[in-house]
This record gives sequence, C-alpha cells and structure tokens, in this order.
Amino acid sequence: MSSPRHGPQAPMVAALREPARMMALSAPDWEDVIAQGLTGALQGVLAGKARGLAEFEALPRAVRHQFEAVEAVTAYNRRVLAWEANRIDLALRDVGCPVVLLKGAAYNARRLPSLAGRLASDVDILVPKEHIAAVEATLKAAGWRSMPYSDYDEHYYREWMHEIPPLQNIDRGTYVDVHHTILPETGRLKPDVDRLFREAEPIEGSNLLTLCDADMTLHTVVHCFQDGEFAGRLRDLVDVDGLLRDFGQRDGFWQRLMEASDAHGFGRPLYYALHFCRRLLGTGVPAEVWAHLERHKPNPLALAVMNHAVPRAVMPSRMFPATAQVRLAQTLLLARSHWLKMPPLLLLRHLTRKAVVRRKKPA
Repeated sequence: MSSPRHGPQAPMVAALREPARMMALSAPDWEDVIAQGLTGALQGVLAGKARGLAEFEALPRAVRHQFEAVEAVTAYNRRVLAWEANRIDLALRDVGCPVVLLKGAAYNARRLPSLAGRLASDVDILVPKEHIAAVEATLKAAGWRSMPYSDYDEHYYREWMHEIPPLQNIDRGTYVDVHHTILPETGRLKPDVDRLFREAEPIEGSNLLTLCDADMTLHTVVHCFQDGEFAGRLRDLVDVDGLLRDFGQRDGFWQRLMEASDAHGFGRPLYYALHFCRRLLGTGVPAEVWAHLERHKPNPLALAVMNHAVPRAVMPSRMFPATAQVRLAQTLLLARSHWLKMPPLLLLRHLTRKAVVRRKKPA
C-alpha cells in the first residue's frame, strides 16, 4: 500500500476536502500538512480554509502563526500580481490587440474567494498569434528580456508549443509567459481560440481581459489533464475545485461549461478533472453534467489505471521519499502526457534529442 503521505488519505487532502478535520490533526499530521503545503504551493489555500473555521483560534499556536505568516505572503503576492498586470497593460496598450490574463493573474483579477490564497510566481497572458511578434517586441522595449535558450529550445517553443519562451523583467525579475493558445499546437486537442477571445470578459478599470468563467475553468482542466506531467499537480486540482465552487453558484454556469467543453473538444479531460475533484476534494457536480459527459467516460481499464495513478502522482512529495507505487504512477502519467502532447514521430525525435543533450552534460 502507498504511504498516507502520498495517497488520497493524506492529512493534507483531508484538510483541503473538509477543513473542519484540521481540528483533529495530530502533531505529526500537521508536520506533513505544512511540509506538503509548502512543497505543493498550497500553503495559502490551506491558510484560507483554516481562517474560515470558527475554531481557528483553537488550532495549535505554531500552526496559527504559520498560517498568519502565509497570509502576509499571499497578500503581498496579490499586490505583486496586480502591479505586474498593470505594467503589462500599460506596455501593451497601443499594440491594438486583446490581452487576456490567464491562471493565477486572472484568478487574482477576478478576486475569486476560493482561490484567494493561491500563490503565483509569474503572469501568463494570451494574445492572438498574429500579434505575437509585436507583443514580444513591445514588452522587450518596455523592460522585459528573453532568457537564454538553445536554438533547439527556441524552435521547440516557437514552432510546437502554445507560447514563446518566458520573458523576464530587467528591474523586478518577474516573468511573463506570452501564449497564443492554451494547448501545445502539436497536441491532439485543438481549442477554438477565436471563441476564447470572443467570450473573454473585461476587467474593470483595465484594458486587460480574462477568459469567461467556463473557459477559465476548462483552461485549468486541460492544464492539469492534457498538458504536462502530474507530479505534484494537486494544486491544479485544487484550482479546478475552487473555480467550480465559485462559478458553480452563478446562474447557468454548468450549462455554459458543457457548451464550452463541446465547442473546444475537451470532454475527456473535463470528465477526468470532475471525477478526481469529486474523489479527492469532494467537489459537488450536478447529475446532468455527469450525464452529459457519459460519452467521454474512458474505458474501464483506462479509468482503473488513472484511479490508481492520479491520487498518488499528484501529491507533493519532494520532502518525502516516494514509494515504488508513486514513482510508477508518475512515470505512467508522464508517458501519457508526452503521448498527448506530440505525434509519435515528433515525440521520438524530441525525446532522442533530450536524451543526447542529457548524456552530454558534465557530471
């Protein structure tokens, strides 16, 4: 059996799913919760859930102090994100194209209650592909710079991926990731980018936009289940859970989510995201949504493999030795992510290149 630190019964999962269970955690449990919260970038979300407890003052003093320190950090992080978004807005105001905030910067701009404690290290934006060159040149003129990458990696980003290489601000050291779509162009799923811009919503007092509630949720869904490895990805599931809890209270949200999922072809990753949010975090999903997604349900073998692998792979584990089951789960899901990201011949070329470069690196 897997260690409770890695599986769905881990104390941190219990705390995220039912915050009231924090009151019964033992000292060793709290050590795991705090450590995994830090390594999984979930300490702010945990602090927010703890603060919502009527019995907050009854938590162990060291735990309260830890959460109070985290609250100060997250408040600072929100100010940084807002400032960086403002600087990007000013820099790109005359480019003449829509600029859409993504992920953490978008959650911050929308002041989503369930994700108020979420930390973000950079700002992601989405712009039309035909404006990428102008946006990049304008940002560089305004104080951002390219990071050093090999010719191969530059080609990898610019020809195959959904974004250009990250840009770093010369003065502040902050990063902006400039996207022209939300999934790698070599991937199997092809979102309707025109729809993303058409449905995007303005941010009051700014020229920037965010994705609409359904598209914002789906972007987080595919980031977790279609674009990358699963190791330590519990935060992405927590993001989906928070978005569903906040947007799910809006009239018509679930219908809009199903319509957007159909338009983008995201039925399978949405099924997985809702399945594991419900299984791990207790997320409520209306019966009609499950009925709508029934045609996207994976076959029993695939679902059984995912049920075994995902809860183990997503747990933050850098401070704990991973079990053989966890390592196997992470390897299987990493292979799956590569398979979804690139067609076979391109994937073989890419992995061969990476293996050669790794072998040439000095020990």
